[in-house]
Order: sequence, then structure tokens, then C-alpha cells
Amino acid sequence: MRALGIERGEERVLLWSAAALFLMSWASISVANVAETLFLKRVGVDRLPYVFLLNSVLLTGTTLAVGRLAVRYEPRRLLIATLALLGLALIPLWLLVTSSVTSAFVLLVVAAKQLDAIALVVFWTAGGGLVSGRQGKRLFARISAGGTLGAIAGSFASGWLGRTFGIATLLPIAGLIMGAAALT
Repeated sequence: MRALGIERGEERVLLWSAAALFLMSWASISVANVAETLFLKRVGVDRLPYVFLLNSVLLTGTTLAVGRLAVRYEPRRLLIATLALLGLALIPLWLLVTSSVTSAFVLLVVAAKQLDAIALVVFWTAGGGLVSGRQGKRLFARISAGGTLGAIAGSFASGWLGRTFGIATLLPIAGLIMGAAALT
């Protein structure tokens, strides 16, 4: 552990945060894969820049609002509640997508970006409260590695799960994974 730059007593926070970020990233990349695949198939590439622009404007307000919530509420409880709600929010999206509601594909692209941003803001706020500034500088890369591994796992799993169960089924699976992150 010392060779990795991890000091005594940091193992638990490192394991928790890397595992939670792994699961969050897996779920996030799965939702993004579904969103972009279905949007391109059903709506087309022509409207994608407009949806990304809308999403960028929404992200400005969303990150501000979530940042304000993070200041008002206890960070770990907010993280658990946020991840659970984000996981649950994927179920109605899945129902809309399986019903082939055209606007659902636009909403799904927006939701994919929102989900990732909201989860990360709340996660890093909670994680920052568990370590000192000195620890944070040393552990940031190690924690982030969990997110990178989650994105890799989610990318590869999305292909296999999408072929096996259908692309839309990745949404409730991602919801369960986000729920597992909340439990972590």
C-alpha cells in the first residue's frame, strides 16, 4: 500500500470511493451508449448539435442547483439519496423508450449528460468531506482510476448486454448499477 502512496487508515475511504465511482461510471457510460445509439438511429445526427447545446445550457443550471444542495445537506446522505433517485429515474425513461415515444430519445440524451454531471458533483463533494486536502491530492488519481475502470467495464458490458437483452434494457440495468453505487 505504501508503494501506491496510500497511508495507514486510508484504505477504507479509498476502497469505498473507488468502488462507488466505478459503479457510477459504469452506469453513466451505459446510459450514454443507449442514448446516443437510439438517438442516432431514431432521430438522426442532424439534430444532435441542438440537443448538445440544450444540454449544455441545462447543465449550467443543474450544476449550480446541485452545488447549492451539497452545501445545505450532509454530503454522504445527499450522495446516497441522489444516486438512488438517479437510478430510479432511469425506469420511466426506459418505459418511454420501449414505447417508442420520439421525444424520449431527446430526453434520454439530455438525461445521460445530466446523470453523469449530477452524480459526479455530489460524489466529489461527499468524498472531499472524508479526506484532508493533503490526502485528497494524493488519493485523487487512485480514486479516479475506479471511475476509469468503471467506464471501461461499462463500455464493454454495454455491447454484450445490448446484444443479449436489447439496447433499451441497458437502462434498467444501469439503474440497478446506480442503486448499487448508492448502497456502496
